[in-house]
Amino acid sequence: MANGTGTTTPQRLEPPAAGAIIFYSNIGCPYAHAALHRLLEIRRDHGVDSLVAIDHRPLHSTSIRLLRNGDIDRWAATVDAQAREEPGAGWAAHAPAHRPETQLAHEMVQSAKAQGAEASVELDRRLRVGFFRDHLDLDTVAAVMSVAADVDGLDPDELETEFASGRGATEVDHHTEVAREAGIVSGPALATAAGEVVAALDVDTLEDLVCRAAASSPAE
Repeated sequence: MANGTGTTTPQRLEPPAAGAIIFYSNIGCPYAHAALHRLLEIRRDHGVDSLVAIDHRPLHSTSIRLLRNGDIDRWAATVDAQAREEPGAGWAAHAPAHRPETQLAHEMVQSAKAQGAEASVELDRRLRVGFFRDHLDLDTVAAVMSVAADVDGLDPDELETEFASGRGATEVDHHTEVAREAGIVSGPALATAAGEVVAALDVDTLEDLVCRAAASSPAE
Protein backbone atom coordinates (compact mmCIF):
# COMPACT_ATOMS: atom_id res chain seq x y z
CA MET A 1 0.00 0.00 0.00
CA ALA A 2 2.98 2.32 -0.12
CA ASN A 3 1.70 4.27 -3.08
CA GLY A 4 -1.47 2.49 -4.07
CA THR A 5 -5.04 3.61 -4.39
CA GLY A 6 -8.40 2.43 -3.18
CA THR A 7 -10.38 1.77 -0.03
CA THR A 8 -10.95 -1.49 1.83
CA THR A 9 -12.93 -2.38 4.94
CA PRO A 10 -11.03 -5.05 6.94
CA GLN A 11 -13.07 -6.88 9.53
CA ARG A 12 -10.51 -6.97 12.34
CA LEU A 13 -9.35 -3.36 12.25
CA GLU A 14 -9.56 -1.29 15.42
CA PRO A 15 -11.23 1.96 14.32
CA PRO A 16 -9.97 5.29 15.66
CA ALA A 17 -11.88 7.43 18.10
CA ALA A 18 -14.34 9.96 16.71
CA GLY A 19 -12.45 12.91 15.26
CA ALA A 20 -9.24 10.92 14.75
CA ILE A 21 -7.45 9.47 11.74
CA ILE A 22 -5.12 6.50 12.16
CA PHE A 23 -1.93 6.90 10.14
CA TYR A 24 -0.33 3.51 9.49
CA SER A 25 3.28 4.00 8.44
CA ASN A 26 6.95 3.52 9.09
CA ILE A 27 8.94 6.55 10.25
CA GLY A 28 11.69 5.66 7.77
CA CYS A 29 9.37 5.44 4.75
CA PRO A 30 9.73 8.34 2.25
CA TYR A 31 6.14 7.93 1.02
CA ALA A 32 4.92 8.27 4.60
CA HIS A 33 7.13 11.28 5.30
CA ALA A 34 5.58 13.09 2.34
CA ALA A 35 2.07 11.91 3.18
CA LEU A 36 2.20 12.99 6.82
CA HIS A 37 3.37 16.46 5.80
CA ARG A 38 0.51 16.65 3.27
CA LEU A 39 -2.01 15.49 5.87
CA LEU A 40 -0.87 17.98 8.51
CA GLU A 41 -0.87 20.82 5.97
CA ILE A 42 -4.44 20.01 4.95
CA ARG A 43 -5.54 19.84 8.58
CA ARG A 44 -3.95 23.24 9.24
CA ASP A 45 -5.35 24.84 6.07
CA HIS A 46 -8.86 23.75 7.06
CA GLY A 47 -8.38 25.18 10.54
CA VAL A 48 -9.20 21.91 12.30
CA ASP A 49 -5.97 21.20 14.20
CA SER A 50 -7.92 21.13 17.47
CA LEU A 51 -10.65 18.88 16.05
CA VAL A 52 -8.76 16.19 14.15
CA ALA A 53 -6.20 14.00 15.92
CA ILE A 54 -3.60 12.01 13.99
CA ASP A 55 -2.93 8.66 15.62
CA HIS A 56 0.29 7.05 14.36
CA ARG A 57 0.43 3.26 14.20
CA PRO A 58 3.70 1.55 13.19
CA LEU A 59 3.93 -0.50 10.03
CA HIS A 60 6.57 -2.12 7.85
CA SER A 61 7.75 -0.27 4.75
CA THR A 62 8.32 -1.79 1.32
CA SER A 63 10.61 1.06 0.30
CA ILE A 64 12.96 0.42 3.23
CA ARG A 65 13.48 -3.10 1.90
CA LEU A 66 15.29 -1.53 -1.04
CA LEU A 67 18.06 -0.51 1.35
CA ARG A 68 18.02 -3.88 3.06
CA ASN A 69 18.51 -5.47 -0.35
CA GLY A 70 21.29 -3.07 -1.24
CA ASP A 71 19.34 -1.31 -4.01
CA ILE A 72 20.67 2.16 -3.19
CA ASP A 73 19.82 3.65 -6.59
CA ARG A 74 16.12 2.75 -6.41
CA TRP A 75 15.97 3.93 -2.81
CA ALA A 76 17.53 7.28 -3.74
CA ALA A 77 15.15 7.64 -6.69
CA THR A 78 12.16 6.96 -4.42
CA VAL A 79 13.29 9.54 -1.87
CA ASP A 80 14.02 12.12 -4.58
CA ALA A 81 10.59 11.62 -6.14
CA GLN A 82 8.82 12.17 -2.84
CA ALA A 83 10.98 15.21 -2.11
CA ARG A 84 9.85 16.74 -5.40
CA GLU A 85 6.20 16.04 -4.57
CA GLU A 86 6.34 17.46 -1.04
CA PRO A 87 9.46 19.66 -0.75
CA GLY A 88 8.19 21.28 2.44
CA ALA A 89 8.31 18.02 4.37
CA GLY A 90 12.05 18.36 4.99
CA TRP A 91 14.68 16.57 2.92
CA ALA A 92 18.41 16.64 2.37
CA ALA A 93 20.05 17.13 -1.01
CA HIS A 94 20.89 13.41 -1.03
CA ALA A 95 18.90 10.46 0.25
CA PRO A 96 20.13 8.79 3.47
CA ALA A 97 22.39 5.89 2.56
CA HIS A 98 21.81 3.95 5.78
CA ARG A 99 18.78 1.81 6.50
CA PRO A 100 16.61 3.34 9.22
CA GLU A 101 16.23 1.28 12.36
CA THR A 102 12.85 2.56 13.47
CA GLN A 103 11.69 0.19 16.22
CA LEU A 104 12.90 2.44 19.04
CA ALA A 105 11.53 5.57 17.36
CA HIS A 106 8.13 3.90 16.99
CA GLU A 107 8.15 2.95 20.66
CA MET A 108 8.94 6.55 21.59
CA VAL A 109 6.10 7.91 19.46
CA GLN A 110 3.68 5.48 21.12
CA SER A 111 5.07 6.47 24.53
CA ALA A 112 4.53 10.15 23.73
CA LYS A 113 0.79 9.53 23.45
CA ALA A 114 0.67 9.55 27.26
CA GLN A 115 1.21 13.32 26.92
CA GLY A 116 -1.42 13.81 24.23
CA ALA A 117 -2.02 13.16 20.54
CA GLU A 118 -0.43 16.41 19.40
CA ALA A 119 2.80 15.80 21.30
CA SER A 120 2.98 12.35 19.75
CA VAL A 121 2.35 13.42 16.16
CA GLU A 122 4.82 16.31 16.44
CA LEU A 123 7.51 13.95 17.72
CA ASP A 124 6.61 11.61 14.86
CA ARG A 125 6.96 14.40 12.30
CA ARG A 126 10.26 15.67 13.71
CA LEU A 127 11.79 12.20 13.79
CA ARG A 128 11.00 11.83 10.09
CA VAL A 129 12.61 15.19 9.39
CA GLY A 130 15.57 14.14 11.50
CA PHE A 131 16.10 11.07 9.34
CA PHE A 132 15.37 12.41 5.87
CA ARG A 133 16.76 15.93 6.23
CA ASP A 134 19.45 15.57 8.89
CA HIS A 135 20.39 11.90 8.25
CA LEU A 136 19.96 11.20 11.96
CA ASP A 137 20.27 7.63 13.15
CA LEU A 138 17.13 6.76 15.10
CA ASP A 139 18.39 3.63 16.84
CA THR A 140 19.49 5.16 20.17
CA VAL A 141 17.55 6.71 23.02
CA ALA A 142 19.94 9.67 23.01
CA ALA A 143 19.22 10.44 19.34
CA VAL A 144 15.45 10.31 19.76
CA MET A 145 15.57 12.32 22.98
CA SER A 146 17.61 15.02 21.22
CA VAL A 147 14.65 15.47 18.88
CA ALA A 148 12.05 15.19 21.65
CA ALA A 149 13.71 18.01 23.61
CA ASP A 150 12.50 20.51 20.99
CA VAL A 151 8.88 19.34 20.80
CA ASP A 152 6.45 21.82 22.36
CA GLY A 153 4.16 20.24 24.93
CA LEU A 154 6.35 17.17 25.38
CA ASP A 155 8.18 16.67 28.67
CA PRO A 156 11.37 14.70 27.88
CA ASP A 157 11.67 13.28 31.40
CA GLU A 158 8.09 12.00 31.34
CA LEU A 159 8.68 10.57 27.87
CA GLU A 160 11.79 8.69 28.96
CA THR A 161 9.97 7.32 32.02
CA GLU A 162 7.03 6.15 29.89
CA PHE A 163 9.40 4.59 27.36
CA ALA A 164 11.26 2.73 30.12
CA SER A 165 7.96 1.24 31.32
CA GLY A 166 7.79 -0.85 28.13
CA ARG A 167 4.25 0.21 27.31
CA GLY A 168 5.37 1.79 24.05
CA ALA A 169 6.98 -1.45 22.93
CA THR A 170 3.80 -3.34 23.80
CA GLU A 171 1.75 -0.89 21.75
CA VAL A 172 4.06 -1.26 18.75
CA ASP A 173 3.76 -5.05 18.85
CA HIS A 174 -0.01 -4.86 19.27
CA HIS A 175 -0.63 -2.39 16.45
CA THR A 176 1.69 -4.23 14.07
CA GLU A 177 -0.17 -7.47 14.71
CA VAL A 178 -3.59 -5.83 14.29
CA ALA A 179 -2.47 -4.35 10.97
CA ARG A 180 -1.17 -7.73 9.82
CA GLU A 181 -4.43 -9.46 10.70
CA ALA A 182 -6.37 -6.73 8.89
CA GLY A 183 -4.30 -7.25 5.76
CA ILE A 184 -2.42 -3.95 5.92
CA VAL A 185 0.98 -5.22 4.90
CA SER A 186 2.70 -2.00 3.87
CA GLY A 187 2.13 1.68 4.37
CA PRO A 188 1.36 4.44 4.45
CA ALA A 189 -2.36 3.92 4.83
CA LEU A 190 -5.09 5.72 6.74
CA ALA A 191 -7.93 4.25 8.76
CA THR A 192 -11.16 6.07 9.48
CA ALA A 193 -13.83 5.80 12.14
CA ALA A 194 -16.01 4.06 9.55
CA GLY A 195 -13.54 1.17 9.49
CA GLU A 196 -12.17 2.01 6.06
CA VAL A 197 -8.50 1.67 5.15
CA VAL A 198 -7.52 4.24 2.55
CA ALA A 199 -4.32 3.89 0.56
CA ALA A 200 -4.97 6.78 -1.84
CA LEU A 201 -3.07 9.70 -0.32
CA ASP A 202 -3.78 12.41 -2.90
CA VAL A 203 -4.89 15.84 -1.73
CA ASP A 204 -8.59 15.36 -2.57
CA THR A 205 -8.79 12.08 -0.65
CA LEU A 206 -6.98 13.49 2.37
CA GLU A 207 -9.17 16.60 2.41
CA ASP A 208 -12.28 14.41 2.42
CA LEU A 209 -10.92 12.33 5.32
CA VAL A 210 -9.95 15.40 7.33
CA CYS A 211 -13.33 17.06 6.82
CA ARG A 212 -15.19 13.89 7.78
CA ALA A 213 -13.05 13.45 10.88
CA ALA A 214 -13.63 17.07 11.88
CA ALA A 215 -17.39 16.67 11.46
CA SER A 216 -17.37 13.64 13.75
CA SER A 217 -15.13 15.20 16.39
CA PRO A 218 -16.64 15.46 19.89
CA ALA A 219 -15.01 18.89 20.12
CA GLU A 220 -17.03 20.16 17.15
